Amino acid sequence: MDFYRRISSDHFTAYRLLDYRSNAFNPILHGRFIHTSDGTDIVVRMYPSIINILLVGLMLGVILVYSVVSFLGWLINGQTITPALTLFVVFIMLYSFILNAFAPEAKRAEEFLLGLFKDKNERGNLSF
Repeated sequence: MDFYRRISSDHFTAYRLLDYRSNAFNPILHGRFIHTSDGTDIVVRMYPSIINILLVGLMLGVILVYSVVSFLGWLINGQTITPALTLFVVFIMLYSFILNAFAPEAKRAEEFLLGLFKDKNERGNLSF
């Protein structure tokens, strides 16, 4: 596996390079090196692509607005709120799909990091 890496003295960014155009579920790794008296601790954060964040945010916004409008219609005119509940179920399904698609990619990124920083100290933190 090839990864793009940008490393400086106190932080790094990495993501997997793909043979095909893109993968919306490819995680982006951001890490910091924290120098301690025992060596160096590495703090890593793994983020999904911005596409996933925007998609979930947009879908949640649509559901929220539609739910408020449906609730007001129910209060004022006695209309049903079933469509709002349907949208909520669709959102849960979409969110579950994104999490399930992100998990294997996150595992690959974790394996890359463990291979990159092989030496472990007594506390189990990655170090080099």
